[in-house]
Amino acid sequence: MAEAPPCAVCGAATRPEERLGPAPLRRCVACDFVQLTGDVDPALYRDAYFAAYAGGDYLEHEARRRRESRLRLELLARVCPPPAALLEIGAAAGFLLDEARTLGYRGTGIEPNAAMAAHGRDVLGLDLRTGTLEEAALPPGSFDAACAFHVVEHLAAPTEAVRAIAAALRPGGALLVEVPNLASAAARRRGAAWPPLDLPYHLGHHGPRSMRALLERAGLTVLRIDTVPFAFYGARSRPELLARGLAEAARAGALLPAGPHADGHQLLRAVARTPA
Repeated sequence: MAEAPPCAVCGAATRPEERLGPAPLRRCVACDFVQLTGDVDPALYRDAYFAAYAGGDYLEHEARRRRESRLRLELLARVCPPPAALLEIGAAAGFLLDEARTLGYRGTGIEPNAAMAAHGRDVLGLDLRTGTLEEAALPPGSFDAACAFHVVEHLAAPTEAVRAIAAALRPGGALLVEVPNLASAAARRRGAAWPPLDLPYHLGHHGPRSMRALLERAGLTVLRIDTVPFAFYGARSRPELLARGLAEAARAGALLPAGPHADGHQLLRAVARTPA
């Protein structure tokens, strides 16, 4: 009988996570990280991934992606205002980097999907490199800030990856991360039917506890961890955010505000810094 794999975040023992269905998922007994076991086909992330993207064809929804990017950049500007050197891991077609450039950031992106990276380079004129984080060979201490939006859940070795990102940051550099929140009210209620499980694309599933463990084990100081509803990115006004956020919370069977919450919403955000 094969030995059970340890937690990919903290190295502790794992146990089967039956609440999320028959897929080979295991939960860490220490930090609650949930990971998919077994080998994953690298072809999953080739061109077809973005053509069948869960949020709709990626390039066809450029306006929506740019709006999401501007909201994320508002959070970045609070901890690392422009001008600054910005690294984006999993930059897709480069919409966030392009929006960041208009604010005065000097952006560099890494994207394993060749078609998406080519769009950022050839259409938008960005420094967007095709490849994985391991292939990028980033110079140490060369960026003021880094971001990874809906990337960490795709990584088979998240602690090693975040350490590599941290090494590319200057002392006091900021890292922003966003992932689906497995500890959310909706995930607890829906279990295996929770759409952001997105198996087999999502290899790891975080809540606030495991996200803190990940960042701290990578040598970072956590500044904040909170959650926001999906409506945070879709609403175009405060009243609409309130209405959509409350509706989203009601579907999850929870009483949650429309704005940030410690752990109840479906999107988990974290901000951390390297040692000064």
